[in-house]
Amino acid sequence: MNDKNKLACNVNPKTTTLQRSFNEVREGRYIKFLLWFVGGMGGVEILCIFLLWFFFVRSKNNLDARVYNNISIIGFRKFSYSELKKATKNFNQEIGRGVGGVVYKGVLLDERVIAMKKLAEANQGEEQFLAEVSSIGSLNHMNLIELWGYCAEGKHRMLVYEFMENGSLAEHLRSNGLNWSKRFDIALGTAKAWRSSHNIFKAVHSLGGIGGTIITHEQVGKTFW
Repeated sequence: MNDKNKLACNVNPKTTTLQRSFNEVREGRYIKFLLWFVGGMGGVEILCIFLLWFFFVRSKNNLDARVYNNISIIGFRKFSYSELKKATKNFNQEIGRGVGGVVYKGVLLDERVIAMKKLAEANQGEEQFLAEVSSIGSLNHMNLIELWGYCAEGKHRMLVYEFMENGSLAEHLRSNGLNWSKRFDIALGTAKAWRSSHNIFKAVHSLGGIGGTIITHEQVGKTFW
C-alpha cells in the first residue's frame, strides 16, 4: 500500500497543464501583436493614399479653377457642339482649310456672323486646350481677329472668331485689288501680329498654327490662329 501511495503522489498532471497554458498565452499575445501591427500598417497606407488623392484632386481643382477664371476674365464664351453645328448648318459652308483645321462660316442665334475653326486634331485634353485658349486670348493687337469663344466637348475642339466680310489676303492678291503700298502695310501689320505671339508660340502651334490673314473693309490685314 505504501508503494502505491508513493506512486500516486509522484503523478503531477498540473505541471503539464500550466506549461501549455503559458505557451498558449504567449502565442495569443504574439498573434494579437501581429494582427495589430499589420492592421496599423494597413491603416497608415490607406491614410497615405487618401492624403495623396486629396492633395492631387485639390491641386487639380485649383488649376482648373485658375484656367476657368482666366477664361472668364478674358471674356470668352463656351459654346456647345450642337450650338455650333446648328450655327454652321451642320458644317456646310466651308470658307477655308489648312493643316490645323477647317474654317466654317456660321450665324449664331443672336444673328452674329462667326468664322468657326474646327481643329483637325484634338490630342490635348480640355485642361491643356483651355490653357492654350487663355494664352492666345491674352493677346490684344489691332492686327489680330477677335476670338469670341471656344468649344471643348468630348474630342471636339473649336475656336469661334468674329467673321470678316471682305475676304482673305490670298483672294485679294489674286485679284490684284491691292496696290504695293497697301500690300506693304498689310505685310508689316501681319508681321507685328506674329511677333506679338512669339511668347505663346507653343499654344499657337497646338491650336493649329496661324490660320490666315483676312482683309477688312479698311484694307487692314487681321490674322487668326
